[in-house]
Amino acid sequence: MTEPIAHVRSSDGQQQLLREHLQGVAEMSRRFASKLGLDHSGELIGLAHDLGKYSRAFQSHLQSPIGISKLDDDQKRGNR
Repeated sequence: MTEPIAHVRSSDGQQQLLREHLQGVAEMSRRFASKLGLDHSGELIGLAHDLGKYSRAFQSHLQSPIGISKLDDDQKRGNR
């Protein structure tokens, strides 16, 4: 199985790995929350905000339009 992705840029198909996305959001959330003295809480919230994207259903949804998943290959051939 490939590493889970968070986003696919529609203009060129560039993928952002879910791990990288969550780490980036966690850092931003930590910085924003630090103004309230809640830097650790902000970081945890940032890490958790998109955990649902690890689900098989979401990964299939992201991957099928860009031709990664078997589901997409089957649909191109007319199989269901």
